[in-house]
Amino acid sequence: FGQNSSISIENAGDINLLSEADQGYANAFGILAGGAYEAAVFNSGDINIEVSANVAEYNYSQSLAFGIYSQAVFSLIENAGDIVITANSGNGTLHANGISADGVWADVQNSGSIVIDAYSETDQVGVSGIDIVSLYDAVVYNSGDISVSAESGSSTAQAFGVHVYSQDGTISLNNTGSITATSES
Repeated sequence: FGQNSSISIENAGDINLLSEADQGYANAFGILAGGAYEAAVFNSGDINIEVSANVAEYNYSQSLAFGIYSQAVFSLIENAGDIVITANSGNGTLHANGISADGVWADVQNSGSIVIDAYSETDQVGVSGIDIVSLYDAVVYNSGDISVSAESGSSTAQAFGVHVYSQDGTISLNNTGSITATSES
């Protein structure tokens, strides 16, 4: 994170993460970038994430999994690697995004495949292959295949292949990849 500056991350290596919790929270971020002005991520490596949070019946858990997350005034992500996320939460909420960009302006270019499989036994599940939240312009160029699945045993489940939100700007979405999103509750 660059508190009063910009940050740029370039990665060509594979990233493998495992986060498990018997009580509480299991969170994993493949690449996390934040800057006051610009956060740029250039990734060509594969990212594999597995998170699991299991707790006793009356306790609460939460699982978060992000392949790539960028947050700044200008948030840019260019990804050519494959992202695979498997996430489980025994008794709590679960949220997983393959690529997530938040900013005043946000731009995502993806040519890698994104696969997310998420399950919560008792609570809400939300997944997005690509997720952008911006104040002004939001741009997505996707040529990769995206397959996301959200399942909840007893609550709501939402799955988005690509989710883009702009509060007061233009949304530009160009997709040539195959996108599949399924949810079950």
